[in-house]
Amino acid sequence: MTIGEKIKNMRQKLGYTQEQLAEKLVVSRQAIAKWETDRGIPDIENLKTVADFFGLSVDCLVNDSVTLTTEDMSDDQQTLPVEETLQSEAIEEDQDVKNQLPNILKNKKVFVPLICIIIGLISVLIIFSCIVPAVKQSANMRKAEDLMNSGDYLAAAKIYEGIDTQEAAEQYNVCIYLYSKKLYNDGKYEEAITQISNITYKDSATLLIEWKYEFALYNVKIGNYPKAIDLFKELDEYNGSKSKYTELCNYYGTKLYNEKKFNEAISYLE
Repeated sequence: MTIGEKIKNMRQKLGYTQEQLAEKLVVSRQAIAKWETDRGIPDIENLKTVADFFGLSVDCLVNDSVTLTTEDMSDDQQTLPVEETLQSEAIEEDQDVKNQLPNILKNKKVFVPLICIIIGLISVLIIFSCIVPAVKQSANMRKAEDLMNSGDYLAAAKIYEGIDTQEAAEQYNVCIYLYSKKLYNDGKYEEAITQISNITYKDSATLLIEWKYEFALYNVKIGNYPKAIDLFKELDEYNGSKSKYTELCNYYGTKLYNEKKFNEAISYLE
């Protein structure tokens, strides 16, 4: 039991109200109320006074592991009539409520405006969090459009890629499509093929196959037979690619064999 629980228990066993006990101990009723609810503890002098009044030792009063009963009190403690005690306690509780009412009303006057301020701030933050991304997104869309119109398709595509809308996704495909065609026209065949293979737009799938075929022929022309063989193998039946793959494997394998590169030759002649 706590000190407060012990004081309250002993007081009630004796039939005293808080006010009556306060008079006996020469303290205020508020002090008794604080002690009993453990919102405060008696100082050393009051501890001795309380202990003496109840006929207890100070150690018995402050030791939480000790549970007190009326048998622990000295015999000279006098109890009051129960009816008188109950009436007095009821009066005290009513007085407590009346005393606390101004504070409750005061706190309410502070609390309500504070809640309104918090709600207002939350509303501003919500609006701000919606408006700022929208403004930023609109600005990025305009910037990407300007880059696209100036022919800087790759830079525009990178901006569109970072915008999470259907319109931006479509514009990204357009930019990559135009950029791929530009690369191909500039003779950057492999890079063009890599770029256009990442999108699905208009005739991009058809262009991808055509470009791979033309790039395979280009690699045959420059003597890059392994690259040409890989491309013809991917193209399979397109425009005779399968037969070109077989012919080129035999040709290149024979060439390697004549150069005494037997292991490499075998891999193409199998």
